[in-house]
Amino acid sequence: MGGGGSRPAPHLGSDGLTPEVRQYRDAVEVWELRKRSENSSGGRDVYVSAVRNFYNSEGQFVRQVQNDVPGWVGTAIAEHTGTTFTSEYGSFRAILLRMQDYTGTYSTEWVSY
Repeated sequence: MGGGGSRPAPHLGSDGLTPEVRQYRDAVEVWELRKRSENSSGGRDVYVSAVRNFYNSEGQFVRQVQNDVPGWVGTAIAEHTGTTFTSEYGSFRAILLRMQDYTGTYSTEWVSY
């Protein structure tokens, strides 16, 4: 009755995750993006909002208001709306999700609402 074949236990961190799972978790970002531009008596008014949701170093999913967006977010905005985050024209509301696969390659998903 052979007893071989038992697999070693994975190396878990204090958060109960393996380094590989932690890498995937830490790479997840969810952005809440809003832009509204409109004419007013004083010219154009532009209202923007960017909120980054991500896992912090303690493994908590946190929400953080941003004053600016990183380049990859700006690129996604331009691709999906034809405008930039800070230009005078264009309006949108969207969720932008970024994640990383096992090769380290990032992918994004854009959802307008």
